[in-house]
Amino acid sequence: MSSLMSLGDVNRDGHGDIAAVNNGTLYLWKGNGNNGFGNAIEIGPGWAPYV
Repeated sequence: MSSLMSLGDVNRDGHGDIAAVNNGTLYLWKGNGNNGFGNAIEIGPGWAPYV
């Protein structure tokens, strides 16, 4: 199961970012300012209790 969430501008570049937890692992997609997002960045496991 995955949970998608809007985080706001995590990296302070002026573009909204999103994240998802999939099987307990957190992934981040940085907004690119062109109505899209970059490739997923794996942050790491252990996030299941927080979603």
